[in-house]
Amino acid sequence: MKYNIDDMINRLDMYKGRHVVIKQEGFLKSNFLIQDFNYIIKKDILYINDNKSDTYITINLNQMYELIIDESKIKMSLDNDTEIEIIEEDDA
Repeated sequence: MKYNIDDMINRLDMYKGRHVVIKQEGFLKSNFLIQDFNYIIKKDILYINDNKSDTYITINLNQMYELIIDESKIKMSLDNDTEIEIIEEDDA
């Protein structure tokens, strides 16, 4: 199934206020916890931040060439050989 930004927004809305793990694989590898998930999208940039800390990540959605959404996560593949997963903590 092909997913689009609207599908991703619907899933991101479900994560608001929840504990979420962000995993990054590729030329950089990271794994961090967002305790109080919040996001906005402005000019094709996804800004994810934690309302309880200074933790954040920004993702240029124009770099995304594949989007997978399933029951447990959102997975984005980016042009720079990076994969980012957004997973509700209970599922991580």
